[in-house]
Amino acid sequence: MKNQALNRISQNLKQNTHDLKLNKNLHTIMHKSIDWVLWNRNKLLSQDEYSLGNSFYWGILFINPSFIDNKEEYLTLRKSGLIELLKNDKVVRGLQSKYMFHSIFKDMDDEF
Repeated sequence: MKNQALNRISQNLKQNTHDLKLNKNLHTIMHKSIDWVLWNRNKLLSQDEYSLGNSFYWGILFINPSFIDNKEEYLTLRKSGLIELLKNDKVVRGLQSKYMFHSIFKDMDDEF
């Protein structure tokens, strides 16, 4: 049961890594779009609001990537007492830190 939970956590970590890369890329695109809009604001304000350039760059500014909190396996491992069977203290501390930060990221997500 412990190994099954750890395997699921490992899969969650892989998915989180993929999501993190995707969110980083989206934020990079958003940042570049914000810079572009600020740099070209006078030109944009003089154009038709439905022009292709306006629609594209303004639309990107409203992308809202979100953090999906998936801590079910960790909570199961912790509440069942199986986490105490882990012999590697570094893994236990790493899991505890990771899932502690989940709530911080979720709060940040909810704010925006």
